[in-house]
Amino acid sequence: MAEPDLPPTQASLIAAAGAIAAAALAGGLLALASALAALGLTALAMPLFSAYALARPNARSSHLKPVPQGGGAAVIAVTLAGTAAALLILKAPPGALLSFGWIAAAALLLAVVGAWDDIRGLPVRPRLTAQVLAVAAAVHGLSLGGQILPLPSALEFALLILAGTWFVNLTNFMDGIDGITLAGFMPLAAGAVLLGFGGATSMAMMLLAIAFLGALAGFVFFNVPRARLFLGDVGSLSIGLIGGALLLDLAQHGALAAAIILPLYHFTDATSTLTGRILRRERVWEAHRQHAYQRAVDAGWTHARVSGIVLALNMALAGLALLTIGRSAAVQCLLAVAAFAAVAAVILMFRSRSRAG
Repeated sequence: MAEPDLPPTQASLIAAAGAIAAAALAGGLLALASALAALGLTALAMPLFSAYALARPNARSSHLKPVPQGGGAAVIAVTLAGTAAALLILKAPPGALLSFGWIAAAALLLAVVGAWDDIRGLPVRPRLTAQVLAVAAAVHGLSLGGQILPLPSALEFALLILAGTWFVNLTNFMDGIDGITLAGFMPLAAGAVLLGFGGATSMAMMLLAIAFLGALAGFVFFNVPRARLFLGDVGSLSIGLIGGALLLDLAQHGALAAAIILPLYHFTDATSTLTGRILRRERVWEAHRQHAYQRAVDAGWTHARVSGIVLALNMALAGLALLTIGRSAAVQCLLAVAAFAAVAAVILMFRSRSRAG
């Protein structure tokens, strides 16, 4: 006896659940493969990092002896290779390949500039010029997704380049203690992935977020709880660019509130510190230790404790970002205010710890 046909609504729900499960499984495999590849590649390259790219203590450092740097090269290589492979396997449309190509080229440019700076040192002017060019390339690649603000396209393009260049730099500035960049960008990438399942990202950027998350996870072994290897500028600059690209893509797909909330701790700590230094007429281009997280470490908190607090905060921010989807503008504003309040509380805690110490 033949089984009765399912009602159309029930059948569509089952099909949708099956598609989501298949996508989650494929995403999990990509993340796992990226993590293992980053772990293996970094381990293989450790002798090179130790021989040619030692980070020696300076005015900004939180370490007392030279530590190898450059591990971000493996993170970026695996992220881009994994994303490219996934796009090709899934037979992504030409537009997705073109958009990813621009972002990959921009990330590779910053990786080369960062590697040069790690090994030989690089003056500010060529470094900043390369950053602007890379950000412009990434913004151009994502401009295929449409505009975010009701502004003339040329003005929005210029503002996005300015914002992107600052985001790349603040990522580098905030990469000052063990694990803090992982604590900032793993929740950001995870949030982008989860938002992608809700349709808030493009196909290419969702795959990029998955590979990025996996590659960062593979680097945890070398950087937490006590760093045996630093990301280096080769990693922090490119990580900032990829993170910024994920946020821009979210904003283009209607998740502007989520894009604001996800990086809020890194943005607020870095921007408030820079603003204070400008107001005090300090030389902002010189190395310093005035970020809130650095103050907490200088007051006696361990790297693991500070980065753990930042991780917990960023996980909470990712949760708030997810709650913005499908909500009214008023609710989104309330969630953003709650996010800022949580960030401000942590920064004040770090700075009050410094004063108490």
